[in-house]
Amino acid sequence: MLPEFHKGSNATVATKNICDLHSSALDVRKCQRRFSKFRSSNFDLSDSHRSGRPTTLENDVIKGASRRKSVLDHQETVK
Repeated sequence: MLPEFHKGSNATVATKNICDLHSSALDVRKCQRRFSKFRSSNFDLSDSHRSGRPTTLENDVIKGASRRKSVLDHQETVK
């Protein structure tokens, strides 16, 4: 997205160009929000803190459970 901004593309054109390479990777509204940040010289691409209910599970726990399920699914397929 940042290279599209530096090329002078607007958010709609940038979204189309990105989605041509990676379909449904981005929506126009998200690109517009990032471009707004870029115009204010905020080039930080990390997600900002959001209010709301915090997650109760750690990402590592979720990833571990997902891996175990994948292994079990594979074992069932082999049988």
